[in-house]
Amino acid sequence: MLHVLAGILTTASLSSASPHAGPAPFPEETDPPSTSACTTLDTPSGGRATVCKSWVVSDGELYEGSWWTRSRSGNVRLDARVDDTVMTGWSGQYSGTARIRLQLCNQGTGKCSGWW
Repeated sequence: MLHVLAGILTTASLSSASPHAGPAPFPEETDPPSTSACTTLDTPSGGRATVCKSWVVSDGELYEGSWWTRSRSGNVRLDARVDDTVMTGWSGQYSGTARIRLQLCNQGTGKCSGWW
């Protein structure tokens, strides 16, 4: 389950430069901070992969972010459940999402790990 970030840091600066100096520089980093987590999932038939996901609150209680794998072994595939839509791929992105979960499946048998 994803956890809402405790808060989003914002910064503002005031400049005492002369009015003819032009506007203050815009901060280079304007995206809110994101959170990520990784775990190793095993399939019931012995395959495994380290999978990760990142997320940031984009609109109240909706998230945006990405998922990816660091390593994999065996005849496995990675499924991502973005809200109620299941997608297969070793990496991907999502936005406007209430929930993102990942599972690892054996491509030969179709058996899968639990959703993380």
